[in-house]
Amino acid sequence: MKHGLTSGLIEGFNNLVSRMIHKACGYRDLDYLELKLRHHSVMR
Repeated sequence: MKHGLTSGLIEGFNNLVSRMIHKACGYRDLDYLELKLRHHSVMR
């Protein structure tokens, strides 16, 4: 690593999105899913 940066934060967010989409099978619209993702991304 030239600059000492990792992609851990991005990978963690991708994992969060994947889990939320998996849980979202009962959501009726994408706006609600987007709201949930925004809420969880700010909380972490």
